[in-house]
Amino acid sequence: MRSSLRREGREPDDSLDPVHDGRAELPVTALIVEVMTEKDLPEVHEIESLVFPQPWSMDAFRQEIRSVLGRYLVVRLDERVVGYVGIMLVEDEGHITTLAVHPDYQRQGIGTRMLEEVINMALRASVTYITLEVRVSNNAARRLYQRYGFRDVGVRKGYYTDTGEDALVMVSPDLDGPEFRRHFARKRLARRDEDDPDESEARLPNPYYKEET
Repeated sequence: MRSSLRREGREPDDSLDPVHDGRAELPVTALIVEVMTEKDLPEVHEIESLVFPQPWSMDAFRQEIRSVLGRYLVVRLDERVVGYVGIMLVEDEGHITTLAVHPDYQRQGIGTRMLEEVINMALRASVTYITLEVRVSNNAARRLYQRYGFRDVGVRKGYYTDTGEDALVMVSPDLDGPEFRRHFARKRLARRDEDDPDESEARLPNPYYKEET
């Protein structure tokens, strides 16, 4: 992995939190997930510039989607790119390099959908675990990752050069483990069964995360 392109795999501020401030979560069927291509880069870079204080250039994205190690996805709503996510795959490790949602579409479940898609991609690639960095202050993103079993394993001091803030290093559970696979399958089923949701399924206890009270 190119350390120069390793950065926080998240959306900024609290945009990764589940549905907030009266916004309804978008139906799963309204979102189209596709492999990122060069034709997507203008829209991707527009979101990048709105979301990150130190955005990647279009050339950086072009290099990433051409890399044999990189896997990048876009999410479309009504043919518009509203979010994107990337992961680098090296042997049995995946590293989430970026995840962002257009500010106009944040807090509507898109970040959660993208995280699920990238985890599913890692499972198909026989990846054992996924790592990422997230700002210490980004509690919303940390809560989302925790809901999928990610845990803190270290700190990178002064990782974010725009503010000098530390990054938490987080790692997923063993993706091959039966407990994680059952938990992940239940969460995906609960999100997709929106027309006639099975409340008992949706409320099954999360073995990895305890909500704050």
